[in-house]
Amino acid sequence: MKKFNGNCTKNARIKIDYSGKKPNVTFSYPSKKHGHEGNMFPFICLVWFIIFAILFSINQTIETAYDIGKTNSNNSTNGILYFNGTVYNVSTYNGCVDYMVDKTKQSCSIITSSNYISISTNQKIRDELKVQYTSLFFILLGLLGPPCLIYFPFKKKWQNIYPVWQAKGKKKYSVFKVEDIKYTKEYGYYCELSVFSNIVLNYDAKKEFGKYLNFIEIEEHKFKYWEDKPKKKMTKKQKENRIKRMLNDWIWYARFYFKKKPTTGQLEVLYR
Repeated sequence: MKKFNGNCTKNARIKIDYSGKKPNVTFSYPSKKHGHEGNMFPFICLVWFIIFAILFSINQTIETAYDIGKTNSNNSTNGILYFNGTVYNVSTYNGCVDYMVDKTKQSCSIITSSNYISISTNQKIRDELKVQYTSLFFILLGLLGPPCLIYFPFKKKWQNIYPVWQAKGKKKYSVFKVEDIKYTKEYGYYCELSVFSNIVLNYDAKKEFGKYLNFIEIEEHKFKYWEDKPKKKMTKKQKENRIKRMLNDWIWYARFYFKKKPTTGQLEVLYR
């Protein structure tokens, strides 16, 4: 079996010609510039965000438990309190009085020294903002860094994986028999899969269906999605976006042509 690759994740027109000694496959596109192009990056990001959120939650839980334990061990142990570097035994009356006196003195000092309050408060705000910005930077780096390193250096490989990943969804199955063969002067003998999404097309032509199969054509239905004409003059970007919205590269058909009308066998098609 020979593999043909269009090297592009846009939905492609495909023509398979069996008239020669070997099958010939060609690719083309409704619009190479404006066609929708899928990729694995959003799904890699989604998986990593979930993992990151779980790890971040576990880390926060551990840090919170550690801080609570540290606070309890530093501030109070069997009637012992630490305040401004001084140890007070508050299990006794005198130790409790000394602790409250020193704490009241510091409170009075802060209240009567507005300059001290201003400097202390502003510095504290700057320090807190610096910590917050640093934390935000590392969180964003942790969120976006790994997905970028996973995807962009190996973009071509991920492009080959994307169609396989898409094909994992629910598929449909049709069987064309001798009585389903049509004939017109334009097309000759053929059968048609009228609508599908052009994600998967696996076919098995049995007996004379395989013997007389001459050509396969996959193309989009020729229409555009309707949009009212804009009343105002559009910018170049707006025009590009309008063309993309009107383009049909979602609804396709597949047509199987035969040299002669098959009288035995059948054509089985699995598609999505």
